[in-house]
Amino acid sequence: MDKAKALKQNILSKAKEIGFDACGVSLPAPLEHYNEFLKWIKEGKAGDMDYLVNTPERRKSPAKLYPEVQSIISCILNYYQGKLPDTKNNNKGKVSRYALGKDYHKVVKKMLIKLLKFIKSIESSADGKVYVDTGAIMEKEIAVKAGLGWIGKNSLLVNPEFGSYLFIGEILLNIYLPPDKPITERCKDCRLCIDACPTGALEGNRKLDASKCIAYLTIENKGDIIPDKYRKLLNGWVYGCDICLDACPYNKSPPITKISAFMEKLHLRNISLKKILSMNEEEFKQYFQGTPIKRIGLKRLKRNARALMENEI
Repeated sequence: MDKAKALKQNILSKAKEIGFDACGVSLPAPLEHYNEFLKWIKEGKAGDMDYLVNTPERRKSPAKLYPEVQSIISCILNYYQGKLPDTKNNNKGKVSRYALGKDYHKVVKKMLIKLLKFIKSIESSADGKVYVDTGAIMEKEIAVKAGLGWIGKNSLLVNPEFGSYLFIGEILLNIYLPPDKPITERCKDCRLCIDACPTGALEGNRKLDASKCIAYLTIENKGDIIPDKYRKLLNGWVYGCDICLDACPYNKSPPITKISAFMEKLHLRNISLKKILSMNEEEFKQYFQGTPIKRIGLKRLKRNARALMENEI
């Protein structure tokens, strides 16, 4: 076995030891779907997500972020917590699974930093940068190139073993590692996720009109209100939405996460809307401390709760 192959095997074994469910390697070529991304932005389908609109050129190639990059390690982490109750109480709102634990940015980044330190310890010339859904990096396409799954019809990465309740992180490395081969897409004629979406956000071509998506409307949307045409379609979601994920056959019974940090806030799954509306800033910060929910602020969370309450009036 040559040095690069042996190094890769050592790194991927360490990644599993650290707690990642799967990892793969790709090379930093310019991304194939960049022009489609530009078209998507031009059509206004990014909504208020200015971080996508303002610097699209930074997403064209990983080398734009780290010129020394020679290979990319992509890692996935399953956050599925098992069966959870869905409220039928009009005074409660549902919270997306990904927010029912510690902020994944911090959890996954800590694990990636640990892996990068290991790489540096066994290869003196190694250096790199880590990313977890924060930098201008097209993580899903890169994960596909690394053999970690395919893009489902809901535009999410689907892994055949772990489904799509996944967090993705990357290490951009300045050393060469042999790349993995992509796996075959397996959605075939299935359109369960498309048919399940109540707002018609899924366009049937693995593209999402974010401006119609419940997760976007309750998280990224910067407006003071949820538009009237979507208010009655929220299906009880006060933060995020898992409807298209729940519909996917690969999410029927995925393994339960091994990461205890993603199980710490299960009490937030069905949260009192009246409690949200009565909160002050200090109560909000304390109640949602350490979760992704804190990022949107109390004003937007109250907006969401108000929209759900008004549906029932």
